Amino acid sequence: MSMWYEDAFSYESHIMGKGFIAVFGKNRVSNLSCVIVNVYAACNLRDKKTLWEELSSVKRAYQDKVWCLCGDFNAVRSQCERKGIRVRDDQAKEIEGFNSFIDTNALLDLPLVGKKFT
Repeated sequence: MSMWYEDAFSYESHIMGKGFIAVFGKNRVSNLSCVIVNVYAACNLRDKKTLWEELSSVKRAYQDKVWCLCGDFNAVRSQCERKGIRVRDDQAKEIEGFNSFIDTNALLDLPLVGKKFT
């Protein structure tokens, strides 16, 4: 589900995929075309890779817009983001793949304030 404040954002269209909703529109203050993506990724690596590939494809198709991806990717960027779990081969591949997805799409991982683990 996606919600927005109509005085701030003007809806144009949306795309739904497995694990995400991308809402296209304009910021009413700046008049910038933007895409807000709500993500809820699966827990298995195969489905995460599919999500990353699909989001990358959509982003390439609409690269003229400002993007904001938020939600739960069910992935970490480094092992220190996991608590009490030893690194397995599939986890190392997941970390590598998630970092590659972020880098390839020129995304910024904004730092969070507060609790380290949620």
